Amino acid sequence: MAFGGMLLQQKEKDESYLVMPEVARQISELIQAVDLFTAIDRQNNVFLIPVPRPGESGARNPWHESLFQAVELAKESWIRINANMQMGGYDVCEAQVSLSQPDWPEYGMHKLIEVAFRGKIIQSLDHPVVQGLLGRI
Repeated sequence: MAFGGMLLQQKEKDESYLVMPEVARQISELIQAVDLFTAIDRQNNVFLIPVPRPGESGARNPWHESLFQAVELAKESWIRINANMQMGGYDVCEAQVSLSQPDWPEYGMHKLIEVAFRGKIIQSLDHPVVQGLLGRI
């Protein structure tokens, strides 16, 4: 399942903030359009994978394209991804044996987003992270 959203990423702090649409329109130069995909590991830990959307040309950079392809493959089988710096993208390893299906939780995407971005949802330009990036604090 995927949810479209806008992320503001603070790479130096390795933090991502979900930006509400009304704010995103006002700070478009600071954010990135992504699709948030639900994922689950073998211990049934659910998490989100943000995959940047293609640019205006319709293309993604190699990192984003390889991540998108990995997410698509993961819909059908268990995978593991590893960053490959030389290749400039992700290596995808598909499970070689038949593994059991994941035990997905009962809650939906909106609850998962609420939990994943707890305290990191930007709903106004007054948010301290936005104010800092705009040089106002």
